[in-house]
Amino acid sequence: MTILAYIEQRGGQLKKNAFETITAARNLAASTGGKFSALLVGDGVAGLASQLAPYGAADVIVVEDARLAQFVSGAVSTAIASVAAAESANVVLISNTLHGKDLAPRVAVKLSAGLVPDCVALDLSDGNVVATRPVFAGKARIDVAVTTPNKVFSLRPNVFTATVVEGGSAAVRSASMATCSVTPSP
Repeated sequence: MTILAYIEQRGGQLKKNAFETITAARNLAASTGGKFSALLVGDGVAGLASQLAPYGAADVIVVEDARLAQFVSGAVSTAIASVAAAESANVVLISNTLHGKDLAPRVAVKLSAGLVPDCVALDLSDGNVVATRPVFAGKARIDVAVTTPNKVFSLRPNVFTATVVEGGSAAVRSASMATCSVTPSP
């Protein structure tokens, strides 16, 4: 299983949920025997990659472009989907923040993927990721298994506790907006 974890940042600063998403991706990769990559999208964000290494992000992909200085959901979702396709990632993790709620369905459509929003747990059953999410205003929880080859999960913030891993270092790779086939509006 290949997992791509979208790392949310605003104004060149990582959000707390970035570390939670890395931890969830690392744990899921460990339980599946797969691998994961972190994805940073924006302008001047390459320097943030080193902050992800202590949380287990050994592979960080950066899409940098001056046109991404401001959040543009169409451009960012295209970048995420393009990198996921290029990396053959069959699982994409996105934090369920205001931006994530906008991005996750767009990425799912671009990848023809099933989407499970607002996940509070990710487990493995018979080789398939099973997500737990709240229903009925949080009064109950259900387990959801996605049957499509590609899967997108949005993770509820403050549920997946970020944990540091000893001795981490990150290899940083780059992808360009040209590779992503998008021209964001100014």
